[in-house]
Amino acid sequence: MPSLRDASSRIVPYVVSSAYPRVPELSRELGHGLWVVLAKDLDGMVTGLQAEDLPDFGVASTADAWTQAYEHLNTYFPEQVTARLYSDEPVLPFITLSGTWLIATCIVLPRLHAFASRALRDTKLLVSIPHRESLVIFPEGDAKARAKMRARIREVDGRGAKPHTFELFSLSAEGVTPFHEPARAKAAPA
Repeated sequence: MPSLRDASSRIVPYVVSSAYPRVPELSRELGHGLWVVLAKDLDGMVTGLQAEDLPDFGVASTADAWTQAYEHLNTYFPEQVTARLYSDEPVLPFITLSGTWLIATCIVLPRLHAFASRALRDTKLLVSIPHRESLVIFPEGDAKARAKMRARIREVDGRGAKPHTFELFSLSAEGVTPFHEPARAKAAPA
């Protein structure tokens, strides 16, 4: 059996669809039909964490488990993630994250906004996680620019394994929330 320190470093947050089994206190709604669950990293394979597993992982509470999970993700980010900045026209500049199976989960990384806003030189950012091994970050821009980015993401990532969503999320220093296109203003009657 691994030491408790080693075991607790195997707790990770993991983004899943609403069809994935969830334990209420070990899951948080992300939006657009996605959830963040606490899971056990079994060297690249993952399984959901159960409340009765917590003592085996050296954590005393669900709050401690969430803290451990985010610490593990924070360590994982610089070690396993490849980030690329693109600025090809006619789409907005964007960053792609790639690497392994926890890429989409980086959407909940507390320092993601600071990292991306420095690179993109903008603080109003959107994120797309079309599947578990893809994460795309870009400036909010206008509706036309967002439509172009959505089309590009569908074209490039439309057939990825373990699909998540083509809906977008707003990324701020406070975290991530579902993005919804603003309603178009109706023309005033003549």
